[in-house]
Order: sequence, then structure tokens, then C-alpha cells
Amino acid sequence: MTLQQKIAHENAAAKIGTELKLLVDQPLVARTEADAPEVDTRVLLSQPGPVGEFIIREIRVPVATTSWRSVGFFIIRASIDG
Repeated sequence: MTLQQKIAHENAAAKIGTELKLLVDQPLVARTEADAPEVDTRVLLSQPGPVGEFIIREIRVPVATTSWRSVGFFIIRASIDG
């Protein structure tokens, strides 16, 4: 794991249990209001959200760490109960 991926993993893991304001990019995919759409953290939603709108959700569990376009990003799951 590269240093960049390790830092991204630690940052995403620190969000578990917190509520975040998310922008829904696709029905089951969102990102925090501070994240860029193609390079930063993605949030998988347990149920579809309204595309183009902000929602508040609790971050539950990490799903995967991967690399895309040579930039590491971390996928986390948000509950719909928020």
C-alpha cells in the first residue's frame, strides 16, 4: 500500500460513526461536499438517494480501498437511517 493510499484509508476510517453531508452523484453513489467527483472518496448508499441533492447520512463501514487513475480512493457505506 502506498503512503497516499494509507493516508486515504486512515482518513476514511476516521469518518466511521460520524454523520456527513453528502452530495448524491448517482442513485447509490455520493461524496462529501468537500470531495472532487472523480478523484476523492466515494460513499455507497444502502438505498438510493435523490441525484443532485444533499443528504445527511451516518457513515457505517469501510467497503474497499482501490486505485483509479493512479489516485487512491476509499469507498465507504452510509446508512439510510440518517
